[in-house]
Amino acid sequence: MTRAERLTNNRDFTRVYRKGTWKRGRFIGLHFLKRRGRNAVGSARVGFTVNRSLKNAVERNRMKRLLREAFRLAQLVIIPGVDIVVSGRWKKESEPRVTDLIDEIQKLITEVGIGSIESPFEKNTSVNNLD
Repeated sequence: MTRAERLTNNRDFTRVYRKGTWKRGRFIGLHFLKRRGRNAVGSARVGFTVNRSLKNAVERNRMKRLLREAFRLAQLVIIPGVDIVVSGRWKKESEPRVTDLIDEIQKLITEVGIGSIESPFEKNTSVNNLD
């Protein structure tokens, strides 16, 4: 993910939490906010958070790495102008598999209507014909 596709400021996270809506899954909490005005034209931005109830920083970082990888592998097409915060909500003892996280991310994104699953057959493979 490029820097333009990530939420980086605490102010952006707070805005999504306060003004946005949320959907909760088994392992993941999804907060999202559609941007308005001149900011609505940019690409979708994603941030990842973990609750500090996990006292160990190593475990929190592992949880964020799993969330980022699952989001990357989910092959989602997200509408432009949306800020998304993905929160990990599982205990250390019951860590889910990456495939479970991918399925849940896909399910939550499509249910709330801010994106869809990209099909490998629908990719635009236009070839310039020089005939």
